[in-house]
Amino acid sequence: MKNKILFLAFLLTVSGSAWGQSYNQVMQMIQQNNLSIAASQKYLEAETYNYKTGLAPEDPTVEYGYFPGNKSSIGIKQTLDVTMGFDFPTTYFNKKKISRSQAENISYLTQNKIQDILLIARDYYFEIVYLNKYHLVLTKRNEQAHALLEAYQEKFNKGGVNILDLNKAKMELAEAESRLRLNESMIAIYTEKLSMLNYSNKLVVFDTLYPVIQLQSFDTLYNELVAMHPLLKSSSMETELANQQVSLSRSEWLPDLEVGYSGEDIKGDIFQGIKVGISIPLWHDLNKVRYSKMHAEFARLNEKRIYNQTESWLRQKYTEVLALKKNYEEYEQVLTSSNSLAMLEKSLKLGQISLIEYLFEMTYYYRMYDQYLFYEKSYHLALSEMYRFNL
Repeated sequence: MKNKILFLAFLLTVSGSAWGQSYNQVMQMIQQNNLSIAASQKYLEAETYNYKTGLAPEDPTVEYGYFPGNKSSIGIKQTLDVTMGFDFPTTYFNKKKISRSQAENISYLTQNKIQDILLIARDYYFEIVYLNKYHLVLTKRNEQAHALLEAYQEKFNKGGVNILDLNKAKMELAEAESRLRLNESMIAIYTEKLSMLNYSNKLVVFDTLYPVIQLQSFDTLYNELVAMHPLLKSSSMETELANQQVSLSRSEWLPDLEVGYSGEDIKGDIFQGIKVGISIPLWHDLNKVRYSKMHAEFARLNEKRIYNQTESWLRQKYTEVLALKKNYEEYEQVLTSSNSLAMLEKSLKLGQISLIEYLFEMTYYYRMYDQYLFYEKSYHLALSEMYRFNL
């Protein structure tokens, strides 16, 4: 209980706040307050409007002419022309399809960027959980070192131990205190990093338990990844966009149309009527269709490459996760099934082992515990990376 009270007091000193946030609260707050996320969402809105421009026909053109004659008998000539150009109707249809696809694609890219930020936040959160757990261990080790030094100082004063044993107890305390100070500084650093993602609003994390993420089978995980990963969706959309661009290029080879009204007024004689025009594309977009086809083939191959790379990455990461899970569970089983520290302390008090033996065995035990905490953290970080699409 004393350890927990000291630990909470330390966290309150670091954070300057009396309340801690849970994992879900932290992620929600960062998603609401992070400036990069806010900027990405605004960029998405702006680009969505941008993709909607240029879809309508061109604006009409109005021309008026006023031509006085050089003799009064000639009179004044006035002209009025109103014209409007149109692409072939299929062109507008293809442009609208591309516009919708572009907006959808930019939403995937924005979603991926937001996930990058939230994954960093999750990693910082996991680091703090690890450091919090480690802090409890280091606090206990520090208390044991203090108790050991007090006991050996008393024995030394009575002539029961020599100066070498007393110095060993002092060195053990110095090491325990230095590790504790370093861990406290790391908690402060990662607390600041996490708070920076929250627009510098302080976040306090007391947790010593990682959020539960259920490890699924590889096939299930891969299917979810394919269905939800924004970069995979974007690569598929890029292929679809390239195919739509081929259709647009083909439709742009069809003739453009122009319709309008034209009128002339010469001394009261009015000539007016409708005029139509057509532009025949012969050379202007000569290689555009060919380029669009080649770009579509590139997009198709690139999509296939991204999917293959993702599957390979997932297999590697899945193998790593399984190994880390086995490592930390084995360490956990060994550490929880033994009572090493209590047995060591009892053996030292009974004189069954020397101080050097006690310190050696205790150092070995804590090194094992440190390794357990490291494997546990590494497992949750790797597992989190695989499930980034759920952020």
